[in-house]
Amino acid sequence: LLTIDLSGKGLTSVPAEVFDATDIECLVLSNNRLTSIPKEIGQLQKLRELNLDHNLLTQLPQAITTLPNLQRINVSYNKLEALPDGISRLKNLQYLDLSWNGLESLPDGVGELEQLTCLHITGNRFTSVPDTIMNLSNIEKLDLSRNRISRLPLTLSRLAKLKDMNITGNPLTYPSTDFENLTDVRLSNFLLNFLGLKPKVVNGFLTIDLNGKGLTSVPAEVFDATDVERLVLSNNRLTSIPEEIGQLQKLRELKLKNNLLTQLPQVISTLPNLQHIDVTDNKLETLPGGISRLQLHELYVPNNRFKKIPEEVCSLLQLNTFYVGYNPLKCFPDKISQLTGLRKMHMSRCQFDEFPRQVLQLQGLEELYMADWAWEGKPSPVPEGIGRLKNLQVLDLRESGLECLPDSVGELVQLRYLDIKGNRFTSVPEQVMNLSNIKKLILSHNRISCLPLNLSRLAQLEDMNITGNPLTYPPPDVRKKGTAAIMDF
Repeated sequence: LLTIDLSGKGLTSVPAEVFDATDIECLVLSNNRLTSIPKEIGQLQKLRELNLDHNLLTQLPQAITTLPNLQRINVSYNKLEALPDGISRLKNLQYLDLSWNGLESLPDGVGELEQLTCLHITGNRFTSVPDTIMNLSNIEKLDLSRNRISRLPLTLSRLAKLKDMNITGNPLTYPSTDFENLTDVRLSNFLLNFLGLKPKVVNGFLTIDLNGKGLTSVPAEVFDATDVERLVLSNNRLTSIPEEIGQLQKLRELKLKNNLLTQLPQVISTLPNLQHIDVTDNKLETLPGGISRLQLHELYVPNNRFKKIPEEVCSLLQLNTFYVGYNPLKCFPDKISQLTGLRKMHMSRCQFDEFPRQVLQLQGLEELYMADWAWEGKPSPVPEGIGRLKNLQVLDLRESGLECLPDSVGELVQLRYLDIKGNRFTSVPEQVMNLSNIKKLILSHNRISCLPLNLSRLAQLEDMNITGNPLTYPPPDVRKKGTAAIMDF
């Protein structure tokens, strides 16, 4: 295109000579300090592209609407509060960027721009989707983000060619009452595509992901997707899950983290393929009866209100991961020792009076998280029997008021990761020196004054954190160089 480019010139007005160049097709006046555009712009009858972004414009001249060949207008980042009357005359306009102005409405004429395929109104003051947009029959891309829009109208279904819509940064309440009793197939497809209800393959699973949508109830359309394998409803405001979830017979993963759930429906126990449930951060006190019928592999229930573990959990013989920490638990049921396939257990910050000895019978455990227990002033909570967990690779004992470890910790020859951060150790526990496969050792925020010479025995150690200790040895210049330098020293 034959172009005049005066971007970033610090202009406060447009040079008159510009309007004598009547053959130009592209005019770029971006990134200046223009407060108005002269009516003489109407002389540029061959103009196809006009870039006025990043100026101080409060209005556009009527003369712009007389430019018959104009295809692209960018007036983003100005101070516009209205568009000129007669904008409907721009019959060839394909692209209109009005982002980051002060617009609260659009003139009806915008809906008559039959060639418009892309409209940006990001960052304005719209409280609803302008009605005139519903007449843009060829619109393919619509950016409504960062406005004050609280609901989406049913009439959006008219936009048959719409492929890309951005609605982020609006105070949308969903599901809107406008979407009740759907009968229009096209509208259903619209909802599926743009509100996250259309299943997509993620990590090999057919997934519906409604994470963080501000939901107070589950959209009914979810339960029509009977082939879905993974359903993500985390980080919403759900207080219940409908019985219709029983229709999702192929479901393998159910993620309900960070909601307001006080119970789960019984029908969940009828989902024959369910392997993963995550209800972390809710208000649950128990799990549905019949859960033992499931073939669960992973169960996450941290930060709820469980005072005891339901006996039926002990019958989940396929379970390999069980996270139950941050609950007011006092003990485990004896039958939990039946979970011989368990590989990962998280039981941090519970309210046990003593270490639940049933755990010592889970000799397949590879990862055990028992951080943040209030053990100060009590005998060591970690029993000698922990040495029976010969397959243990990860042990987390952070912030539990510990002063010592049992000798049997040194027998955990498969241990690769040990975290004893934030305890009351005055020296590196001698048992640590026997952990020949240890790769990561976290000793930070204890009362350790020196590191022992026999640390050099830990030939596999790659990462050691010793910050927050009153260390005098090794010297500071060695410690600053990291784990390898300390080991060499």
